[in-house]
Amino acid sequence: FVHEQVTDAARAAQATVAVVRAATGTATVASYTVSPLKDPSKDSSKDEASSVALILDLEDGRRTIRVVPDPELAERAMREELCGQLVELASPDALRFKS
Repeated sequence: FVHEQVTDAARAAQATVAVVRAATGTATVASYTVSPLKDPSKDSSKDEASSVALILDLEDGRRTIRVVPDPELAERAMREELCGQLVELASPDALRFKS
């Protein structure tokens, strides 16, 4: 086995994207994950979805992250694909789907 430091080569080969803490305007869902509401007193197979963490592409090429504590959105995200959908960003934790 040979130990080789590849950090600099990997960094040079990988594009980076600036992340904005608070953004407003139109964005596209790039990725997301659903976070369950954990209740240790219940069977974990019956945990209910409680929030969605979304990575959003902004129109200027930057990204932002939103964590939305919305059980209805979490349930929707488990039933249908959200990636590629347009959203309107308002306050730091609010978003509205355009479609």
